[in-house]
Amino acid sequence: MLKRLGMSTVAVVVAFMMAIAPQSAFADETRYFYFETEDGKWDGNIRVPNHGTVGIGFYQLKPSWIAPSSLKVRLCRYAGGWRCTSYKSPASGGNYVRFTNMYGDHYYIDVRDSWSGGSVSGMLAVTAWKP
Repeated sequence: MLKRLGMSTVAVVVAFMMAIAPQSAFADETRYFYFETEDGKWDGNIRVPNHGTVGIGFYQLKPSWIAPSSLKVRLCRYAGGWRCTSYKSPASGGNYVRFTNMYGDHYYIDVRDSWSGGSVSGMLAVTAWKP
């Protein structure tokens, strides 16, 4: 009887410790968004782990002759006021931007174009991970 009570107590303590233990594992998250510049809306959002990295790829751009390097992207979070990264553009010939060592939070994505002839649309592939 005492042995069974001791085993039950251990099981309850282990279950309690597992329930309150901080979750250190962060599953990589990839999300896809349609975006259009100059529409006044956020272009996507992503949850980022503390000290995490975010990669953003540009695909299926319209007009099709627009180069990804003519686009700029930033990440913004609300923490008692909007706090945003500086804008980043893909390198010439590339279609990918990376933000590193981010605060853990929920970020909104803002894409801007440098083309004066109208808006640019396309797809974003956004991945957040903890290195």
